[in-house]
Amino acid sequence: MLRAKAARRAVTVLFAIGMTLFLSGHSTGGNPTSSLLLLIDTSGSMGDPVGGGNSDIKIEAARSAALAAVAQAARRQGVEVAVLAFEGDCSRPVPRYHGFTTDFGTLAGFIRSLEPGGGTPMAEAVLVANRFMRTEGASSARDQMIVLLADGANDCGSIADALAELRASGVIFRHETVGFGIEPNTTAARDLQQIATASGGTYHHAADATQLGDLFLEFVNTFTLIDMLGTFGGGAGIAPPADESARAANPTTSPQASERVPGEMSRLIGRIRPGPPASTLDAQAPTASRWGALAIDSNQGPSWGWAADYGTVGRASRRALAECGIESCGVVMTFSNQCGAFAADQTRGSTAYGWAKGASAVATQDDALAQCRQRGGTSCLVRVWGCNTRP
Repeated sequence: MLRAKAARRAVTVLFAIGMTLFLSGHSTGGNPTSSLLLLIDTSGSMGDPVGGGNSDIKIEAARSAALAAVAQAARRQGVEVAVLAFEGDCSRPVPRYHGFTTDFGTLAGFIRSLEPGGGTPMAEAVLVANRFMRTEGASSARDQMIVLLADGANDCGSIADALAELRASGVIFRHETVGFGIEPNTTAARDLQQIATASGGTYHHAADATQLGDLFLEFVNTFTLIDMLGTFGGGAGIAPPADESARAANPTTSPQASERVPGEMSRLIGRIRPGPPASTLDAQAPTASRWGALAIDSNQGPSWGWAADYGTVGRASRRALAECGIESCGVVMTFSNQCGAFAADQTRGSTAYGWAKGASAVATQDDALAQCRQRGGTSCLVRVWGCNTRP
């Protein structure tokens, strides 16, 4: 067991080094069609081991996972990435950040520089991240997603109040949240679950560096494939900016790496606007997850694959891809402790699609078909579906 664990850690280190070398000279051009923001907890506790007998240092695993995600984005055309590191206190929740860019070599250097220290101002950081996405993401981006990684509970302000402000402002982007080394039924898990639920995303648990890396890769794979098929769906309350001129016309000229909080970030730290109590946003504590994944080669292609009842999202995704069987296959969605379905219009040239998650296989397929039709599909068909065994 110890020998296998050492081998896995060696592979992780070598993979990160290889990705760093790959990224050092790689960048993409053109107008981005997708904006991905990594909101990473760099509080003091991220310098600790994962725990539970796992000696992996959390910040090292976070850096490796982020580097792998950026490397995956570099292989795709049209994806811009930003990284915001949150720590400290309410007045300065994001002391370091790298603006949206397709210069992935520079971004990789910033990620490698991240070190732990300070508190966990998660609520304020979520406010900043959503405003940053709105004002700094490319005007050409059709799809936007925030990946939030944290290893502890919010210690600044209120998650519910922050979400209420975002909803009142009409600006809340989809959040895929990850609890790293967090026990179920804790305040930290509930904080992250609440953010994901309110934004139309999903809460994920990562118990070690391998699971964390798998999750980050799946976020990029699913995000970019959905962009290829059509606009990114399923999010709750995702609203475009009221004033498109407020967004950067050229993301590569947006603020890049920063050690301090410059004027632009100081402005973003300010409250968006008061909102009503968010008691309706309270979420159930997460349970142990069983993962499923759905894969297709294209909206109208012949190949598909699915997997269910796997312990990690990475294993489920790899199984679904293997079932799909050809190189052009990609994971279109993942789901935990429930059913998932993906439908697509079979009309030649159409990119209309729909996806859904739920407790019932029949209802989930019906919902996916309904979404596909709402997007203009005239010959919608459930391409692939599956269900996990609920715990």
